[in-house]
Amino acid sequence: MKNQVLLLLLLSLALFGCLGTKGEATRNQPGNESIEKLIIFVAVNDGSKVTTKTVEVEKGATALEAFQKAASLNVTYYSGMGAFVTGVNGLEQDAKKGRFWQYYVNGKLAPVGVNNYRVEKNSTILEFRYEAPAFK
Repeated sequence: MKNQVLLLLLLSLALFGCLGTKGEATRNQPGNESIEKLIIFVAVNDGSKVTTKTVEVEKGATALEAFQKAASLNVTYYSGMGAFVTGVNGLEQDAKKGRFWQYYVNGKLAPVGVNNYRVEKNSTILEFRYEAPAFK
């Protein structure tokens, strides 16, 4: 399943990577400022199917902001810890079954919370997976 997601996202990169950007970030000119935009590939893997979407965010946007453009999220905020995603597209975490939403950046489990990871590069692949954590 993981290989299918990566293959699907790589194909998306190949097909949609040229949406006016040619692999480079685009720049918009609101007034005198230049805001760098990035094309980000987002996947949601609920254990039975994978949905993907290409979104545009400003350079430095959080992974949470990118995910919110691609899916409906239930988010709980904890003081001093940040955002914790408890549901994606109507599928809630299930502590009794030990299944939670974890997010990955370019195929690797993210090292920080979803509202702390900043997207800095074009063609970054973000993925939410509904799974049991590897660290039990």
